[in-house]
Amino acid sequence: MKRFLKVLLILVAVGVFFVVLLPGMMSYHDSITQRTLLRTVARELSRNASMAEMTEFMQRHTVRFAVNQDDQLEYAGFVHQSELDRFLGDRKVQIILELNRNSKTFQRAAVRIYYTGP
Repeated sequence: MKRFLKVLLILVAVGVFFVVLLPGMMSYHDSITQRTLLRTVARELSRNASMAEMTEFMQRHTVRFAVNQDDQLEYAGFVHQSELDRFLGDRKVQIILELNRNSKTFQRAAVRIYYTGP
């Protein structure tokens, strides 16, 4: 009976970890990543930075990038994926630089985080 209770307690603890603690820790990790990348953009790109400056920024900080000219003119690229990112459900982090459609200069930045794994 004692062995059964110990096993049950371990299973409950593991369940609590995966249901409650892990999502909270991942959310905290995402917010730190987002904050860090937005600070990097603010430090390295001034408002109204040129396309050449944004291209240099994307070359330094992303593994692949492109300009999306559909609805909103934006420069988007994915940050290098770490081993932890692959472990955490194939986590992908994207930097988006929104551009002024007329002058094609930098206006604001955003960070999106995707989980594409199981």
